[in-house]
Amino acid sequence: MEKRSRLERVLLLTSLCSVFIAPSLAQPVIKIQNTASPLAGRWQWGNDEARQRDFKNGYWIGYSILRLMEQRTFIGSYRSDPRENKPTLLEIISGVRLEHGLDEITASDNSTSEGVIDLKNGDNHRPKIVKEIGILFHFNGGDSGKVNELRVSNLSLHVELEKDALVWVGSANQTESASLLESLYKNACGVGPKERFMMAVSLHDSSARSLEFLKAVLQGTEEADVRKGAAFWLGQKATEKTKGTLKELVYEDEDTDVQRNALYTLAQKENGNDVDELIRVVRTHPNPKVRKEAIFLLGESENPKALEALIEFVKK
Repeated sequence: MEKRSRLERVLLLTSLCSVFIAPSLAQPVIKIQNTASPLAGRWQWGNDEARQRDFKNGYWIGYSILRLMEQRTFIGSYRSDPRENKPTLLEIISGVRLEHGLDEITASDNSTSEGVIDLKNGDNHRPKIVKEIGILFHFNGGDSGKVNELRVSNLSLHVELEKDALVWVGSANQTESASLLESLYKNACGVGPKERFMMAVSLHDSSARSLEFLKAVLQGTEEADVRKGAAFWLGQKATEKTKGTLKELVYEDEDTDVQRNALYTLAQKENGNDVDELIRVVRTHPNPKVRKEAIFLLGESENPKALEALIEFVKK
């Protein structure tokens, strides 16, 4: 997408230095001036800056990508108390307080949520618009370059950075972002950050590389929680190829929880609510826990074939 991001438009309207601490926002932010260079070079610049400044308490390095998202859906954290939603990530980066930080969330949206936030309130008409998403990586001060936290958020939401400095390297296209995520994943420490890597990679809907990355994690030796996350986010791609991978997991993965999670993902509407696969699992899967999960999912389905199959199983 070649559109100029909202952050870039805000920065064009302000005369800001490449390094500043906005007193009103009390958040140290360091920004690169040459945002047109490749992401890999800007990332190296960010690492060099962080090392030179020797942030004892740790620091963040972040950038943004543009992505089509449904209106009134968000990724990040939102609190019903509006005071907890300021400053937004956009305000932190730009150093400018904006009168309207959340384009689509109003005071009437009384919710507290984290992750994928859906405020459509039953509206099935879901037009998509381009939104800017920040991807932020945390490193401990004096650490060996391992990512110990990762946060993903719309720029219109608040991100808690614990006052650690943010090194902002601009925006990136999805291909170079997916490539960087793949390389950083190798040095991620802990199950939690690795799970969030799965979500971040899944956002790259224009990159075939992101699909291959998720499949590689699924077929690798990571802990079950990480592979479960990879199965879920792979399922959000809703292609015949990804569904084929999930079907293989249901039967071939060594971990029962991963099998069940793959089955659950196949049963979602995004994947066509694969009732035929659920019926096949009930009839043929060797693991009773997985068969039980398939029966439960059939009971949740609105497909008439699901009810017919359940009646058949009860009669046996």
